[in-house]
Amino acid sequence: MGSRKNQVLISILCSVHIFGLYYSIGDFVYFILDGIGLLIIFKNYLEFTYSKNQNDSFKGPIYLLFICLIVNSISCLIYHDQDIVATLVAMRYFLYLGIYFVLSNAKLSKFYLEKIIVYGATIYLIVFLIQVVIFPLKIVPTGRIDGLDRGLLRFRIEGAGFLMLAGFLFLNRFILYKHKLQLIKYFICLAGLFMLGFRTLLIVAILCSVVLIFRTLNKPLKIVPYLIFISVALYFIYNVPFVNDFINNSSEETSNQLEAGNDYIRFQTFDFYFNKVNVDELSLIFGNGFPQEDSGYGKMVTSQGVESNGYIFADIGLIGFAIIYGILSLVALLWISFKAIFYKLPKDSIYLSIYFLYLLLSSITTVEIYRIGIFGIEALALYLINVSKYSNLFIHESKYFNVPLRQ
Repeated sequence: MGSRKNQVLISILCSVHIFGLYYSIGDFVYFILDGIGLLIIFKNYLEFTYSKNQNDSFKGPIYLLFICLIVNSISCLIYHDQDIVATLVAMRYFLYLGIYFVLSNAKLSKFYLEKIIVYGATIYLIVFLIQVVIFPLKIVPTGRIDGLDRGLLRFRIEGAGFLMLAGFLFLNRFILYKHKLQLIKYFICLAGLFMLGFRTLLIVAILCSVVLIFRTLNKPLKIVPYLIFISVALYFIYNVPFVNDFINNSSEETSNQLEAGNDYIRFQTFDFYFNKVNVDELSLIFGNGFPQEDSGYGKMVTSQGVESNGYIFADIGLIGFAIIYGILSLVALLWISFKAIFYKLPKDSIYLSIYFLYLLLSSITTVEIYRIGIFGIEALALYLINVSKYSNLFIHESKYFNVPLRQ
């Protein structure tokens, strides 16, 4: 299957389905990409399992999540009579976390992997901007978007996870090395996030940026100038007419949603999935399973929930995750996230922990941490955390893995 480096690149591209560009060729390419990506992962998983050098920080939580998802598919069969294989196929995207094992076998340098992050964010922005310019012509799948929403086209193109991973990387570098170009790149990523049109992501990204500054500097007097700069920058950005209109419209929309009370779409979505999809306490613990569209269960969720009322479990974030995939799966996912967030890392790698904080906080009301296309990026970040944790062993060669690192 080619060199280790090529396997890493191909598997990551497959995990984001080449940023949605398969769409121009045909939907069949989507499944071919999954086949190639998962084959590479399975091959590397076997090699990882039988290798002697497999000490690492995240294999346990990843194994637990996979086991919980298998149990979830059995629960789906018991409670909703949906075939186990159909459920597992519908949940295949989680397997892209297995890119962690591809990276563990490849042992590429931190420098090289951070280049992948930067290139990934760059390609994503280029694809996104091209799609915005040529819309309604499509080069990628755009979902059910018919026009502007608060002045923006709210595309969810796979690969968006690269955006703030690169953004936090640039901010981390700016804080440490004071290179102004890194700050400009950070604001470009933040602007890209703004163009997605999701206020939750933007607010959480700004809050996490402040946390990144605090954790990197760790000295109150040094933090003050950065906070002043951010405040001034945000003030000027807020006064840009287009941005001001978006923020005011978002605030008004939030107020209207809160005033709606029980009629608020997220409350109704929760009621549907908790009281109509969920069966009992055990189905909540093990999960009801991902509704495969061709099954009776899938048709019920689609017809009564999604199509009739717009009830999408992604809109209730981690609660939706628990109802569909189970509380046990949620515990495994949170274990991965908390380990990533609270590891003590070198200052040049703190952005990795902040990235998982960003994903976790965003997922209170969104699907960001388990969105299709995110798992390969998460695997890359997890592996970098593992590498950074042992950074003193990775200066020239890896004593930890007992093999030279590939550049």
